[in-house]
Amino acid sequence: MLNQKIKIGIIGGGHIVKTAHLPSYVENSDVEISGITDFDANVEEKLNLRKLGIQFIASTEELLKRKDIELVVVATPTDSHFEICSSALELGKHVLCQKPLGGKIAPAIKLINLAEEKGLILTVNDSFRWYPTFKKVKKIISDGQIGDPFFTLFEDCGWSDFRAHEQLGDRFLLLRNSSHKLDLFRYWFGDNIKSIESKIEHVKHHNVKGETLTTVSLKYADNHLVQLIDNGASSAPGYRRIVIHGTKGAVRVDDKSVELFNKKHGIRSKWKRVQVEGSIIPHAFNEVLGTLIEKIKSGKEVYYDAKDYINTLKLIENAYLSAQKKKTIDL
Repeated sequence: MLNQKIKIGIIGGGHIVKTAHLPSYVENSDVEISGITDFDANVEEKLNLRKLGIQFIASTEELLKRKDIELVVVATPTDSHFEICSSALELGKHVLCQKPLGGKIAPAIKLINLAEEKGLILTVNDSFRWYPTFKKVKKIISDGQIGDPFFTLFEDCGWSDFRAHEQLGDRFLLLRNSSHKLDLFRYWFGDNIKSIESKIEHVKHHNVKGETLTTVSLKYADNHLVQLIDNGASSAPGYRRIVIHGTKGAVRVDDKSVELFNKKHGIRSKWKRVQVEGSIIPHAFNEVLGTLIEKIKSGKEVYYDAKDYINTLKLIENAYLSAQKKKTIDL
């Protein structure tokens, strides 16, 4: 079992599968993609499945009935997550679900309970915490290189494209994009969060019904203040700026680079580039999948699964609650 490839099936053939899941998994020596299904039969051609030697399967039901498939990756619209994940677990499949695991706490807990009842593994692909640059930042913080973090600013500006199923929903940017950052803050700084305050706005020149501008403030028990500014309707070229200020220095980071600043008394300090190994594709997506593979093969507990992700869903819900009630929510 330790050296045997895990056969996986992918449900959904949209943008995230084409640009991230598929190119990552074809390079993963621990898995074999046994099939992909999507409601659009043209996906077979769009994803070059024949060239890759991957079978296109006509329906989700047919894929889930395949006895050779041990693990399924669910990359479908949020509203379909609960039904598909439930069916997969009932049929004995381990599940890696694209975030946000349906986006609601109560159904997500039902899925977790079902997985435990069946003796199966359920986890969530919220890939930011596996980005090589973001993992490097985690190590820098854990090693104490910037001292105790006391202020973090994460500013993300760009134009958020949308799928047809997202256009008329009441929720958009906070659930779709800001959720990545909230999960990342938990990874970097932990869960000892004292309060959350959020504001959301719909910008009229964007064609979705839900919010396209969000701000979220987290206050940790040690008074570390984390500020997120997420602009999904930017008229300027997209950019991401992240700076974490600590008592001994600071770190600034984006998707591709990390720079470290250490205060030295009497010396004019400078930002220094930190070496980072790996790339988002394929490393980040394969590491998420790797948490399941490790547990399937060895039976060892892993630090991240759907039970951990519930805490991210709680932050998302409290952010929406704060925006709705226009007040700070104590956690």
